[in-house]
Amino acid sequence: SSKVRKNNIIIGIESSGAHSNGYSLINKLIKVSRLTKSEKEKLIKLALKPTHLYTNVILDLIKKVKVKSIANITGGGLTENIPRSIPEKLSSEIYLDSWKMPPFFVTLQKLGKIQISDMLRIFNCGIGMTVVIEPKDLNSTLKVLSEHKFKGFMIGKVIKKSATTITYL
Repeated sequence: SSKVRKNNIIIGIESSGAHSNGYSLINKLIKVSRLTKSEKEKLIKLALKPTHLYTNVILDLIKKVKVKSIANITGGGLTENIPRSIPEKLSSEIYLDSWKMPPFFVTLQKLGKIQISDMLRIFNCGIGMTVVIEPKDLNSTLKVLSEHKFKGFMIGKVIKKSATTITYL
């Protein structure tokens, strides 16, 4: 992450679901919800969707693009994992309207009446992996992701140090 500079951009790579994080909460929400049996079954099916494996796409990406840093969005969500991939002397800005939170997470948020700040700290909210690159590498990065059947989004940028390590806009 020492190669990361101000104005580098943060690319989010789609997740396939919860990726093994937040399951005690998911379980509780499904149990206490007033959903019908079929709605519960649908939610359980989404919760059990296999985790995307990023090995091949990341290996290909680092061959073709100068990737500055990578963050696997695991427990701690975007809020705790993105700052780990950025030097302490810098911060990040994340644009929440740059990707659509998948219906699975929207449903969980409604069921638990969960604040967006908590959602972003508990779940990946549809972003399973992030990479930091130079703005000029945006198109080639998205092309590699697309070749591997992954959706990618320009979700933010690296900024000068601010009061918080990550700011959501």
